Amino acid sequence: MLQSKEWSIAKIYQLARLHVQIIDNLKPIDVKNLHDINSIVADEGFSLLRVLQGMQPTTTSAHQETSQPALFHSIHNTGGPTTKVFLVWQDHRNDALGQLSNLHNILRNKISPTYHQYVFVAGSHPEVSGL
Repeated sequence: MLQSKEWSIAKIYQLARLHVQIIDNLKPIDVKNLHDINSIVADEGFSLLRVLQGMQPTTTSAHQETSQPALFHSIHNTGGPTTKVFLVWQDHRNDALGQLSNLHNILRNKISPTYHQYVFVAGSHPEVSGL
């Protein structure tokens, strides 16, 4: 490993430990039967990802940003074309599971029917797993 004045071995180690602590506190929840999170789902050009990122927790968390609380840490497409992984803080996990179990209704109400074909896999509802 190449050491520099700005990034000493001790500083790199501290950063790695912090990263591990953050990752250990994130829990994955898989959701099946959704199209690509980058699909445009509004006339204003909003993506499905933006709509999902707008979901807010019903409880407070030590990891919650005070200015713009978000239920999910991050949301990602996966190798499965209709499977997404939602990373959520451990203390928001139950809240996230509750909201994701009602995801079909939430998205159906937030997104115009014109765009439903870009959100929902035909003939199916979002399925939550990774419980």
